[in-house]
Amino acid sequence: MAEMTVQTQDGKLSATFEYDLPEAYDAAVAKFGKAVTDAFAIRGLTVAIQGHARSMIKSGKSADEIRAEMKDWKPGMPRQTKSAEERFDDLWGKMSPEDRAAIQKKLKTAPKAA
Repeated sequence: MAEMTVQTQDGKLSATFEYDLPEAYDAAVAKFGKAVTDAFAIRGLTVAIQGHARSMIKSGKSADEIRAEMKDWKPGMPRQTKSAEERFDDLWGKMSPEDRAAIQKKLKTAPKAA
């Protein structure tokens, strides 16, 4: 049993209840039937795909970048991540000269790693 809480958009009304929600595809087919399970799976996948594309739009990716990533993207699969050095380079490029100077000062006074 899964406990679920729902509320109205304005948050003024809510309800909590338990629902026997299957945890696997075969169990969902047994409970709801294949057609219903497949239809909801496709709807859920559609929402996940659209959500991922929207997040890329919000992060400033171009239409070409979005098309390239979405070509092979799979929900639930980890995306290729950037190395720590690549993430640092991205952040460094966005920093003001003052912030860069502050970090350089910290690095000069930081203890050396063994």
